[in-house]
Amino acid sequence: MIEIRGLTHSYGRKTVLSNVNLVIEPREKCALVGRNGAGKSTLIHSMLGILPVQQGEVLLRGIPNTKEEWKQYVSYLPEKFSLYAQMSGLENMEFFAELAGVPANSFRIEQCLRRVQLWEDRNEKVR
Repeated sequence: MIEIRGLTHSYGRKTVLSNVNLVIEPREKCALVGRNGAGKSTLIHSMLGILPVQQGEVLLRGIPNTKEEWKQYVSYLPEKFSLYAQMSGLENMEFFAELAGVPANSFRIEQCLRRVQLWEDRNEKVR
């Protein structure tokens, strides 16, 4: 269950989220819809801890999003995800593994790159 209590976020004097309260039950499907600037990204980023919660609370399965164990229940794929062009495919995979707090497993990385036929090009810069 995801629970948001009194979430408020401002950029300077502009309040984007004002006392947002939301409960999403297990297995419930939810869509976040709104015009540009309505606060959709701010809400998601606050939920994920990418933006610090200025006021209010975000809980996943009763765990505040400020605790590390919260991350084991969440996956996030941003709309504009991109790899770092100055790094190779292999370096990108190692970097994102470490960023996620997972030790880079060279055997697993090799398996994944072979599966998508990129093992031979693993040291090439992404483009």
